[in-house]
Amino acid sequence: MDKETDAKKWNGVAGQFNELRIPIWEEDLFLKTIEKLPVWGKDSEVLDLGCGAGRYSIAVADRCGHVTGSDVSPKMIEFADKKEEEFGKGNITFVNECWHDIDIRERGYENKFDLIFGHMTPAFDTTEDIEKANRASKGYCALATFAERKAPVADRFLKFMETESRWHDENKIPAFFEYLYKTKKHPRVDYYLRDDTQEFDEEEAVKFLKDRYILDTAVEADARIEERIREFVRSEMRDGRFVNEVKALIVTLVWNAKGDTDGYSGYKR
Repeated sequence: MDKETDAKKWNGVAGQFNELRIPIWEEDLFLKTIEKLPVWGKDSEVLDLGCGAGRYSIAVADRCGHVTGSDVSPKMIEFADKKEEEFGKGNITFVNECWHDIDIRERGYENKFDLIFGHMTPAFDTTEDIEKANRASKGYCALATFAERKAPVADRFLKFMETESRWHDENKIPAFFEYLYKTKKHPRVDYYLRDDTQEFDEEEAVKFLKDRYILDTAVEADARIEERIREFVRSEMRDGRFVNEVKALIVTLVWNAKGDTDGYSGYKR
């Protein structure tokens, strides 16, 4: 998918991402995973790939020297800039760029970052994206994505709208692991469960599904489509509430970008 279409899709859901709270180190399981890495300090450089509205960039800013938050959506970056100002962080640079397309040498990214991470982002979409991250990192890389996602309401919605999700993240991990293993990066693999269930009233549910429809299909939701969405929402309402049940199994991969030459001696068990 081209950068312009990709940006349009993610612009459509930027408001939803902006409403997500800033994760807390003591509670967030992904942060607990990367906290163990020997990369945190006043001089460290961190790259948050597919940073969205900037919540993870803000979460890690106090533990490193500088954070670069990168995202294909200009609307996400707009929200991220405002959020950085809101939280009073002075060591974050948010940039609107597509990781798939950039030349890391031209961007000055070669061997620049102590840690590159991507949390639930299609910025890590192919082994080429992984290889590019390895060249940009002088330390470690980490990613989190879906190993399994059970979303019965969303499944019924996509069937009702006669379409299907474009996202099949669970298929990426075997390819990523094989690539990293064969190139002697020997990634650490962990899993955790997450409940993403949300409740909405009718208007909130229509807006939510309208945005998600754009994200899944890259098709603008016109008046006819919106009416179909409303029809589905009304069929799913129970006691005045629309419950979007989502249970996810998240998988994380963490690896030394230059190879597992030190046996992860700096990784805290």
